[in-house]
Amino acid sequence: IAFANKYRDNGNVCMAFFGEGAANQGQVYESFNMASLWKLPIVYVIENNHYALGTSVERASAEWKELHHRGLAFGIPGEEIDGMDVAMVKAAGEWALAHAREGKGPVIIEALTYRYRCPTRQSTARGKKCRICVSITIRSSWCANVCSMREKARTN
Repeated sequence: IAFANKYRDNGNVCMAFFGEGAANQGQVYESFNMASLWKLPIVYVIENNHYALGTSVERASAEWKELHHRGLAFGIPGEEIDGMDVAMVKAAGEWALAHAREGKGPVIIEALTYRYRCPTRQSTARGKKCRICVSITIRSSWCANVCSMREKARTN
């Protein structure tokens, strides 16, 4: 989608949301490489609630304290934000979208969050303690920004 947006020069930005557990997977790095090479308009959002399903990020990642730096080897800037702070989420989203729209390439945002509920019914049934996540706030805030920009473009 990001490549299509760049090719069409339509001003749209692709948003890729994934958790800290997925940040360890190889296809994420392949995507970082291609997005950086082609300066694709994409914002990667790592929703870090410190638990990939049930495994603590400290136990699953060799470098877990600054996941937003995972793109530095590819020349991708990153920023860590408090995903529970709506104003900070909005400001980071606006910065990231502007960066991508200006043709500067991809951006990584690491939103530190909690979970609202356990990721699976089995976890809940076993009595696993859960944290809270505000991915809905992040997504709705940034998507509202994208939609309002599209509306402005249509009226101009």
